[in-house]
Amino acid sequence: MNKELIIKPDALIYRFSLGLPALFLCLLLTLPTLAQAGTVTQQITSNSGDDIVPKINDSGWVVWYGTGGSDGGSDNEIFLWNGSTTTQITANSGNDRDPLINDSGHVVWQGYDGSDWEIYFWNGTTTTQVTTNSVDDRDPQINASGQVVWEGHDGDYEIFSWNGTVTTQVTSNSVNDYDPKINTAGQVVWEGEGGSDGGIDHEIFLWDGDISASPLNITQVTTNNDNDYYSQINAAGQLVWQGHDGLDWEIFFWNGTTTTQVTSNSDLDNHPQVNASGQVVWYAYVGGGDPEIFLWNGTSTTQLTTGSNDGQDPQINASGQVVWYGNDGVSLNEIFLWNGSTTTQLTTNSNNDYSTQINTSGQIVWWGHDGSDWEIFIYSPDTDNDGIADAYDNCPAVANAGQEDTDNDGYGNACQPTLISLASFTTHPTDGQVLISWSTGAEIDNAGFHILRGLNTEGPYVRISPSLIPARGIAPAGATYTFVDATVSNDQTYYYRIEDVDNRGMRTAHRISFARPMVAGVQKPNQEVPVAVAIIPEGQKLPAPNREVAYQVEEVFYYELLEETESPQTATLPNESVSKEVISFRAYSLDGRIVLSWTASDTVDRYVLLRGESENGPYLPVTKEALTSKDSNNITYTDASVQNGVTYYYRLERI
Repeated sequence: MNKELIIKPDALIYRFSLGLPALFLCLLLTLPTLAQAGTVTQQITSNSGDDIVPKINDSGWVVWYGTGGSDGGSDNEIFLWNGSTTTQITANSGNDRDPLINDSGHVVWQGYDGSDWEIYFWNGTTTTQVTTNSVDDRDPQINASGQVVWEGHDGDYEIFSWNGTVTTQVTSNSVNDYDPKINTAGQVVWEGEGGSDGGIDHEIFLWDGDISASPLNITQVTTNNDNDYYSQINAAGQLVWQGHDGLDWEIFFWNGTTTTQVTSNSDLDNHPQVNASGQVVWYAYVGGGDPEIFLWNGTSTTQLTTGSNDGQDPQINASGQVVWYGNDGVSLNEIFLWNGSTTTQLTTNSNNDYSTQINTSGQIVWWGHDGSDWEIFIYSPDTDNDGIADAYDNCPAVANAGQEDTDNDGYGNACQPTLISLASFTTHPTDGQVLISWSTGAEIDNAGFHILRGLNTEGPYVRISPSLIPARGIAPAGATYTFVDATVSNDQTYYYRIEDVDNRGMRTAHRISFARPMVAGVQKPNQEVPVAVAIIPEGQKLPAPNREVAYQVEEVFYYELLEETESPQTATLPNESVSKEVISFRAYSLDGRIVLSWTASDTVDRYVLLRGESENGPYLPVTKEALTSKDSNNITYTDASVQNGVTYYYRLERI
């Protein structure tokens, strides 16, 4: 249990920290297949069945579908590789295909139940059949929160959404709606026939994800007489798609308000992808000849391939790295990577390689032929060139092929984390963006910082800083920093984590803060929602990437309401005398009142609730009589003697 002991004049007060997510350490190592310094390529599968269409998350976990498996059948099953071992998720007599994985390791796919296609969800332990009907449900997508969307048949194809509990039919009409995509905020985009213009062509539609609205808030983004296909959405709600202009296919971009026609030529422009920064990649048949790869940065377009080395199906990550498969100039398809300045051919063999995916760390997966069948491969950065991918290396910046870790702390003997004293870490939400600022009291051996973002305190947290934010502190002094996150949606709460990176590549966690951007003058709905700032004790080390660490999740100790609301701000401080007898202690800020709840143990059932307006007190009783658990261990009390805009601190004392 992670505790930071704070000495107070009248009590010992524990600060409880939020546990870190469990990760895994890679134990399976293979020699690089490419003679390229700073990278390593592994063949994940090696069997006599076909393994195809892999997908990768930001932790380096890979899912795919392949024939056979432990059940000995000839149908397709779903497989997961976590960096060291492979798990067969399905084992049945029906075909399972097209899996996707989110950053929490949750997997969704479509499976045949003997009569039609259904949607399935795996949470890391158990499988849930999301749909159970007599019609086809297909093409599921999943976001970081585990929300799932798909297209299902009700006489024509409609769009459906599942939030883990409730299924919502997003569309209900007499025309087909296809190919939904969902972002981290729960916004959904798809293509549908018809629309408000009364045409029979395909248009692009967007749903804001709010299931409580009646009717649902759906926007028809395109209104024209030509077809629009293959829509994609990023975390900021920006859209791209390919649309016909009456002559050929062009690429279009929508920033939430206006539409930009990115291309205007006589070429066929296809299959655009967009990253969190709004950069767009696609491939085009230039002059009716070979397909080439193009990148648009919001202002100008760069052609990444030329000549006979044509490319298809490009993918782009948050850093702007682009990967694709293309002809090697002979007759075979190989994998290529553009790192922002140069192009590298990752595969050089006598077989075809297809269907690339890239994550934020630059890891790339694809399926390639080994001469007899299709197998899954992964390419990873290896900064220290020790043959171990950075994602699974306990010292990614210091060569240590043996991975020695004498004290078993997740860091190899060859490296130790930096020393940073974080003085402050705050977030300031405004309309459409969040200003993040922090200051350090001291910096030793610090290379810089990364900012990560999640949708809840537990994560997952995804890096949003496009590159390392350089350190400015001159040892041992500190410095002040700011970062603007403009890839956010209003009325969505975001949680931010800061981590420093030392000169050997080691990462150290510091704090978690939150923000809810909104239009100026619009207050948060008056609903009971805990809004918390969870502070990790200074210097809490992050586990080495993909190392399983058994951290116990403790209670968040500090609650703070956003500046934009008029509700009271609250904080809770469990004290020493009850820390062992109170299982949980939470505060919920509402308009003009604060709801406190805690779960008592079987040994104590009477408490006194005290309140102060500073962490150091003084603390005075809120109630004249003791609070009891009565018929259950759950105690709830509403403090209505508070004022909006004031921060309150609460403590419990047992009797």
